[in-house]
Amino acid sequence: MKKIYLILKLSLIANLIFGQNMAFVQVSREQNYPYNTTGLNKGNYVSFVDIDNDNDQDIFITNYEDGILYINDGNGNFTFFSNPFNFDSHSAFAFADVDNDNDQDIIITGIINSEYVTKLFMNDGTGVFSENFETSFDGRINGTVKFVDVDNDNDNDVIISGIKESGLRYSSLYINDGTGFFGIRETPFIGVYNSSIACTDVDNDGDQDVLITGDGDHQAKTELYLNDGNGNFIESSVYLYSVEKSSADFADIDNDGDQDLLIVGKYETFSTPELYINNGLGEFSPVQEYPFLHTYCTDIAFKDIDNDGDQDVLILSQNVNLTKLYTNDGNGNFTQFQTNCFDGDDGNNSLSFADIDNDNDQDLIIVGGYATKLYKWKSIIGIAEHSKNNRIIIFPNPTNGNIYVKGGNINNIDITNIKGQIIKHINVNNDNINIDLTNQSKGIYFIKIILDKKSVIKKVVIE
Repeated sequence: MKKIYLILKLSLIANLIFGQNMAFVQVSREQNYPYNTTGLNKGNYVSFVDIDNDNDQDIFITNYEDGILYINDGNGNFTFFSNPFNFDSHSAFAFADVDNDNDQDIIITGIINSEYVTKLFMNDGTGVFSENFETSFDGRINGTVKFVDVDNDNDNDVIISGIKESGLRYSSLYINDGTGFFGIRETPFIGVYNSSIACTDVDNDGDQDVLITGDGDHQAKTELYLNDGNGNFIESSVYLYSVEKSSADFADIDNDGDQDLLIVGKYETFSTPELYINNGLGEFSPVQEYPFLHTYCTDIAFKDIDNDGDQDVLILSQNVNLTKLYTNDGNGNFTQFQTNCFDGDDGNNSLSFADIDNDNDQDLIIVGGYATKLYKWKSIIGIAEHSKNNRIIIFPNPTNGNIYVKGGNINNIDITNIKGQIIKHINVNNDNINIDLTNQSKGIYFIKIILDKKSVIKKVVIE
């Protein structure tokens, strides 16, 4: 097998978001991804997942020709592993442990040799997958795969939406027997494509309810279904805005103990986000004022980005200029973090959050029709908090650009400017390092030094 190495590390990359001592910093690539030029409608979905059970987050990406796995070394550096799923296009996927053997299996839909297919692949625990032929799934394209335990038996059932070869749209529920064998169950679910499926307990009765949005027979649809606890569903009477080319996500945005809802998508010629507050009974009221920009062909995700205990949200747009991060004040009031958050080509399609380098914050990957970009979340820590270490000496300081770092067993060094941009990364294993910064502008810089698995930050001034 030909190996393609994808080594991701921070170096000479512009800071994309900065504020309140925090920043998303784009990670550079020594070698470009092999899937930068595919079209938006040909797949291009991404997920972080620990496929080899080493307690770090790996990457799986689908594109026009492949489903590609990259393995994380635990520090956020990724190496090409395999492309085990030979799907041609129009794919969707989801990971879950379907047979209770403590590893992540996958269901993936799409086209293989002009045929619409849905396949289940079992993980051997090391990231090697083999197809499971026990269950026959209907083939789908342009849909969504969502694992959820609908019948409270502690295994992962699955909902699969999309278009069959007949051209009809379906959303089907398959019940897992706990071994990875699935049987289909009748539901009232609307058939959709260009869809989103989100699951949570909206009425606080201890089971998973289901929201489905998408194009249902050339008409935008949004429906909420309430679960009786055994995986039997009835349609809720709550009114929600109908959208296609959509994404939806639940989160408790106002810290009142119930799940609120954000829906983003397109209705006819209009695109809109709609934010709803839950009253705890699964009844939703629209929020009249919010700062979210109107967009579609999108992905959204709630996540506590700034570690303040509430749910922020990233709204990903096909138009990169409309991709925005919004921070929550804890009461469900959102503020746009900063304009021009993310740099790059248009065509964003899918996102995933995970802590890729085990530093207890959320990193981010975004894929689309034209580029795949990885971002690390970085905190610019106050100097006084980490400067008291007599083992580390930086001299001369101030300097004309040449500095020496001395003291202890130094593992690596990051040089950061006052804006939080990492301008140089150095991997070392020494106690005396010369650093050339003569090509940098005059000003204040921060030297973050990792030694003995601890970090020390020092300030240096270039005159």
